[in-house]
Amino acid sequence: GPAQKYDLLSAMSNRADIEIRKGRAADLQGIAEVLVATWRSTFGDMLPGAFLDAMTVGEQIERHRRRMLAPEASYLVAAQRKDDRIVGIANSGPSRVPRMPYGAELYSLYVLDAFQGFGIGQGLVRAAAFDAVQRGSRSMLVWVLADNPNRRFYSRLGAVPVGRAPVTIGGITLGQVGYAWDDLTGQFGLEIA
Repeated sequence: GPAQKYDLLSAMSNRADIEIRKGRAADLQGIAEVLVATWRSTFGDMLPGAFLDAMTVGEQIERHRRRMLAPEASYLVAAQRKDDRIVGIANSGPSRVPRMPYGAELYSLYVLDAFQGFGIGQGLVRAAAFDAVQRGSRSMLVWVLADNPNRRFYSRLGAVPVGRAPVTIGGITLGQVGYAWDDLTGQFGLEIA
């Protein structure tokens, strides 16, 4: 079943000590810590320091606790097997852009700096793709800040740019690029159950 599939995905990570699994309420502290740390390290040059400094783990716990309760929410975490420390997260669900022809959307994907480059992000995207397919979506959209140096990561995983849109964060309006996979089953080699 799905549990074995996730084990399979985690085995694909070059770090055998990382497991990818469904996120749960007990993971909220770790999820929030990854979010705050990665926002500060990734967006330090793009967003106001005061905005990033004001981000708190407590606030993120509450925000994601509410989100996690939504029936259509999907949270995946990459955790160290030895101590269950969360080092990466992915959050996905139905697309928020009805005018675009994609069933699912990857809302967020974050991996702590020290754990980047080991295939963990790729494992999380694959797990989110698997999840979307299980929920009946064959395609998935993700929005990435235009200035985010990590956006090539999605191209390498087979996503293609499909649009641009502004987004306002911390009082600043930035450009973002939409990337999409139009055939999750083919692009990730997933079978439909």
